[in-house]
Amino acid sequence: MAAENTATREKFEKEFAELPLEEKYATLFKMEAAALKETLNVFMESSKDFFEKAGEAMKDFGPKFEENVTSAYESVKKEACTTDSESPKSEAQAKPRSKKKASENE
Repeated sequence: MAAENTATREKFEKEFAELPLEEKYATLFKMEAAALKETLNVFMESSKDFFEKAGEAMKDFGPKFEENVTSAYESVKKEACTTDSESPKSEAQAKPRSKKKASENE
């Protein structure tokens, strides 16, 4: 296989050397365009793979995040209910201050 590649390369180099200058530039331009196209295809495929994996991770992350937020909310809600029931006076039972006394305190 390596000998076949070497023979092909030598044949190409010989044909390229015999071309006039304008055709050499045209051939080089075509080769550069082909290399650029291949590079972009590889880049697009790897970008597609990356975004697919990122999407899968976010799909897995969503329910876990929702579960954590829900459990945090429930624990805060439970603590708030416990704190309200443990206090000796709730805000509704507290005696309202008169405005006069409140302004004197300030």
